[in-house]
Amino acid sequence: MADVFSKKKRSQVMAAIRSKGNKDTELKLASILRAHGIKGWRRHQPLPGKELSPNSQSWWSRDRCEYLLNQMSPKHRAQAEAMIKCGERQYERAMVIG
Repeated sequence: MADVFSKKKRSQVMAAIRSKGNKDTELKLASILRAHGIKGWRRHQPLPGKELSPNSQSWWSRDRCEYLLNQMSPKHRAQAEAMIKCGERQYERAMVIG
């Protein structure tokens, strides 16, 4: 579907959207959830746990990785193997609860 806004108008619209403290959505939703007794979450807080070292035993085993790769379509498996071969990390942080 084509964009309904011009490039300039889209830029204005996106610039007006705030990522935190948006009273029309984020804060309103939080107040509705609290009013219905749903609580216990925290916004904009770091995740619990510790950062994993590259040699941590918490990473997937070779067998588990192979199982995952075998479930992928040939196209996606080729993409995953190319990323593995490249050696670059796509996600810089992994968390373990505990």
